[in-house]
Amino acid sequence: MPCVVVDGRRVEWDELGRMLMTFEGWQFKLELCDPSDEI
Repeated sequence: MPCVVVDGRRVEWDELGRMLMTFEGWQFKLELCDPSDEI
């Protein structure tokens, strides 16, 4: 299962959903990266 990393911290999908609901109405950037690429 793909993982989600927020500010360098691994986050479970349900936790990400709760985080997004807390900041409803705010903008955020979703970036999909290949693990072999440098960030």
